[in-house]
Amino acid sequence: MLCLEMHRILAPAVGLGLAGLAATAGHAANEPADGDHADLLGELEDLRQRIDDQQSELDRQQDIIEAQQSELDRIAGRDSADRHRHRRAAEMRRVLTELLADADTRASLLDDASTAGWDGGFFLRSADRRHRLDIGGRIHPRYEYRRASDEENTSSFLMRRVRLWVSGHMFDERITFGIQPELARTANLRDAWINYAADEHLQARVGQFTVPFQWHRSISDRGQHFAERGVPSESFGFPSGRDIGFMLHGSEPDGRWRYGVGVFDGAGRNVARSDGDGHMVSGRAAWAALGAVPSAESDVSRSPEPTLAFGLGGQGAWRNEVRTWDLGRSTAGNPRADWITGTADIYFNWRNLSIAADGYLRHVDPQDRDVNSYTGWAWMVTAGYTVVPEHSEVVGRFSQLRLDRRDPETAEREWGVGLNVFHGTGHAHKTRLNLLRHDFDDRHESRVIVEHHLMF
Repeated sequence: MLCLEMHRILAPAVGLGLAGLAATAGHAANEPADGDHADLLGELEDLRQRIDDQQSELDRQQDIIEAQQSELDRIAGRDSADRHRHRRAAEMRRVLTELLADADTRASLLDDASTAGWDGGFFLRSADRRHRLDIGGRIHPRYEYRRASDEENTSSFLMRRVRLWVSGHMFDERITFGIQPELARTANLRDAWINYAADEHLQARVGQFTVPFQWHRSISDRGQHFAERGVPSESFGFPSGRDIGFMLHGSEPDGRWRYGVGVFDGAGRNVARSDGDGHMVSGRAAWAALGAVPSAESDVSRSPEPTLAFGLGGQGAWRNEVRTWDLGRSTAGNPRADWITGTADIYFNWRNLSIAADGYLRHVDPQDRDVNSYTGWAWMVTAGYTVVPEHSEVVGRFSQLRLDRRDPETAEREWGVGLNVFHGTGHAHKTRLNLLRHDFDDRHESRVIVEHHLMF
């Protein structure tokens, strides 16, 4: 178009020059041949020169037009090539995305088909997926310094926990099992159970396992603020928290509520059978008003959304001798009693802060008629604050109890402070530093604990 435009502009100029030449020539022909003839020839020569100059300018403009047209063609070709390259790159990206997705799918299928490996823990699985074995464990080496008002001070290294955990399913994913031996100090069996799940809401478990009752036994020791559970939990909960029996339990898939209720031997774990005919009934229900029912006290990851959960538990036994229920008051040597205990708890966490509080009330009716029945109470508050998310947490707790509310000599108090350092994998790998003080009516003891946790 630029070339045509230049021709349109220059053509009239050339035509005008030629017309002027013709007119001048005609005029010269009609004039007489005299001295003006030389002037006429001079004018014609000047006109011819101007025509030649205009032609040269026209040729120069034509060269410029052609050069510009060539540049336009080159730019157009480059843009076309760029568009082609962009289309080609987009197509290659699409194909690559499909290939990666296919590779991920194939890898996922290979993982699903694998018979051994790591899936949050070590596992073995049959090719038909009907049988699976998960293997885990924990190692808790500890240094502890203990100072008591009525005993010699002690400084010792020990293995607080060395446990293997084997679980899985057999024949059907609804039939699961769990086995956990304790290998530290005196080896013993902590868990051995079989579980059948009709669905998430209704499951049945039989064997030796954690009795459903209290907050501090509903979560693993690895998720606690402190290396040891509080005094009220140990004094008002079932000893070691485990017994042999049968339980119905279930939960909502989103974790908003869970429950468990069962009947147990009442003699504690690793007891072949109770000497008496009394048993124990125990149950617990928990509900989360915000979030899900928690599985740990510490909020390591600084949760962006708050959690608020409530729990209730009840436990009762008859003709039971799991503890010395007479508080040392019996002269007949009959430690058995009928008793019932209730507990309530509340838990809250948000961002850096986690708080748990629970209380207990227990009534005991000793079978020795020379010992009066009595009622005891206890409460505890424990809290943690994550200083650096995923790395460090400061913790503290305080508790009081009275085994017999009418007897001040049965009063106890405990307080503690501590620091938890997480090594990048949450509760699975951390170090604890605890200072605990336990006061009785007539004595006291203090402990400094440094404990390392490794769980797999």
